[in-house]
Amino acid sequence: MLRRRAPAVCTAAVAVPAPAGLTGSASAGPSPHLAPAGAGRLPPGPLRAMRRDLGLSADRATQRIGNEFRAVAVAAALRRSLGAGFAGARLSGDAAELTVATTDAADTDTITRAGARAVVVDHSLAELTAGEAALDRVALRRAPKDVPARYVGVRTDRLVVQTGRSSAADAFLAKAGTPRGPVTAIRRSGHRAQPGHFASE
Repeated sequence: MLRRRAPAVCTAAVAVPAPAGLTGSASAGPSPHLAPAGAGRLPPGPLRAMRRDLGLSADRATQRIGNEFRAVAVAAALRRSLGAGFAGARLSGDAAELTVATTDAADTDTITRAGARAVVVDHSLAELTAGEAALDRVALRRAPKDVPARYVGVRTDRLVVQTGRSSAADAFLAKAGTPRGPVTAIRRSGHRAQPGHFASE
């Protein structure tokens, strides 16, 4: 379901099934060879990839993948318990530290008790994905010119629109009825669009 959408940033090529809204190494995609109960019985491929790409020992790689499996379960449980305030989760560092974002400061105790780091943000994951879905519906009818990609940036709490011209992105958003508040427009070259209609990060 790419539809010319940019992928979420992943920190390693480790295949661990992840719930929606979780970015980082555990979001690289599901593997038919791995199950949560089998984190200590990994096939050699993922271990070799982690040793090669991250410079981890076999023990550290196995420990990290175990941490990722636990983080996936915690993130899924928190998504259910936080409800509308859930704003995504991400993994970072060699220890696969879990950070969970929420729009409600009252949720931070729940997040920290679950063993994750809490971050309070402005936009929920539901809000950002709803904006992305509206853009997708417009693009399915007619692909927008000079707007090659769009994606939810969980790490930045933004709906990112990649564009060749700010005016093209502006027209695309207007046609979709997507609010401009949570949107960041980025030039196709990788440089952020000139300030104007789009809120900064």
